Amino acid sequence: ANNANKQVVHTSAYFAKELFKWWNFAASADMYYQAYQLKDERKIFSSSVGYSFSVQNGFSFGNSWSVDSSYYWGSGDLQTMIERNRSSQWLSLSVSKKLLKDTAVVKLSLEDPLNAYQQTLVSNWNGVETLSENKYLSQQISLGFTYRFGREKEHTERNNSSLEEAKRM
Repeated sequence: ANNANKQVVHTSAYFAKELFKWWNFAASADMYYQAYQLKDERKIFSSSVGYSFSVQNGFSFGNSWSVDSSYYWGSGDLQTMIERNRSSQWLSLSVSKKLLKDTAVVKLSLEDPLNAYQQTLVSNWNGVETLSENKYLSQQISLGFTYRFGREKEHTERNNSSLEEAKRM
């Protein structure tokens, strides 16, 4: 049986800018309020305010090298009437190099290199508090290779004709 109504108010902002020819930057922020109201009463049973932000950077260097980074942090929030997540964070990094006249890319990626990502859940029901900490196997290292098979000219022509068509409208 559903014994409560959930109310959520959420707002977010996003910003992206090429700070320099070699540096692309993006950031986002979210803020949210959640509340559970018991169906038979007008009283708020539990509520929380949560917020999060993320930052992405892309750096392009000479000789077709690039470095990308991404970081996320969340304050944690109410998950159910009695459960709350604590804060969590995530970091990823990558280095890539274009090869073979820019038709191929070799990329080394690191996910959660500091082993910081975990989820902590706190529950409180009738004065009994429980704590659950989950540590994930989120650390990863990968080496990738991507190759484009000669369709770049066709793709560029298609995009140019679409842009020209959009200008005519």
